[in-house]
Amino acid sequence: MRNTSDESNVFFDEELDLFSGIDDVSISSISNNQINLFTNINDTNYVVSENEINESRMLYLKENVTPLFISLLKYEDFEFGHKSESIKLIQNELRINRIVTINWLNDIFLKAFTDDDKVLIGLLRVLEYFDEDTFYPTSQVIALAALSHQNDEVKELAVRAFENWGSIKSYEILKKVHSDTSWLKAYINEVLKDIELELCLS
Repeated sequence: MRNTSDESNVFFDEELDLFSGIDDVSISSISNNQINLFTNINDTNYVVSENEINESRMLYLKENVTPLFISLLKYEDFEFGHKSESIKLIQNELRINRIVTINWLNDIFLKAFTDDDKVLIGLLRVLEYFDEDTFYPTSQVIALAALSHQNDEVKELAVRAFENWGSIKSYEILKKVHSDTSWLKAYINEVLKDIELELCLS
């Protein structure tokens, strides 16, 4: 069982190779929106709400970051032990606004679920890299939903995400999953046994 929690808990430490400009542009974009909101209203007591800040951030992600991220998910090679550019991108976005980034990823997942298996597979590979608590509980919901997908690779990656997290929470969730597919049922049982041994549950 691969444990990435030590590295993935610290997701602010490295500069992005291809995306060093995203941080400055996005912060500037939000700041400009805030300034506009302040200057367009004469009331000096007016305060920009968190909702407005988050909406501005989400709009920025959808319009400016999504195309690049989708392209990476489709065409980037994911190698064991190697931090991909898509993972670095997500680390950067988490540092800027964690809540909006999680909601944005969930939105991408929902769209990819019906339209694009390649994006779905790439997204699951990204999520499995991170510690379970980074996206909790959205990560568990995404993995559970992926288990019902018709694509076998998507199902396998969903189980592998629970395997990599390897926590009591993941164990309890995965234990409640029922599958009539023989290979998937066998894989789930194998993962459950591994987690039981690692956490001394048996």
